[in-house]
Amino acid sequence: MTPRSAAQKEADKVSKKGDKAIESIHSDGESNRSSAVDIVLDAFRA
Repeated sequence: MTPRSAAQKEADKVSKKGDKAIESIHSDGESNRSSAVDIVLDAFRA
């Protein structure tokens, strides 16, 4: 394995981990959005 291909393999691993982290953040944000909207609307109604 050449140093270049080894570096590419490592970069692919890091990229895949980053993509999973971004997806996790996105899905967690999606589930929290409704309660965040409710909190903001309740603050305006008070």
